[in-house]
Amino acid sequence: MANNNVNLQSEEGKRKIKEALKRNKRVIYKPVIPAQQLGFIHHNVDCIGCRACEIACKDKNGLPAGPRFRRVMYV
Repeated sequence: MANNNVNLQSEEGKRKIKEALKRNKRVIYKPVIPAQQLGFIHHNVDCIGCRACEIACKDKNGLPAGPRFRRVMYV
C-alpha cells in the first residue's frame, strides 16, 4: 500500500490533493498536530447549507461546541 500522507501546508501537498480530487480518490491525512490550523475539502454538490460539517469537525477534534471561530466558506 502506498503512503498517502499529505502535508496540507506544502505546495506538494496542495498539488496531491488537487490531483486526488480530479481522480475522485480519497486522500489519507497525517494525524492532527495541536496548535495547527485544521481544514478539509469536500465535494459541495450535496451541501444544503446546514453547517453540520462544522459541528462534526469540532466533535472529531475534541473541541467544545461553543463559539464558531472557524466558519465554512464557499469558494
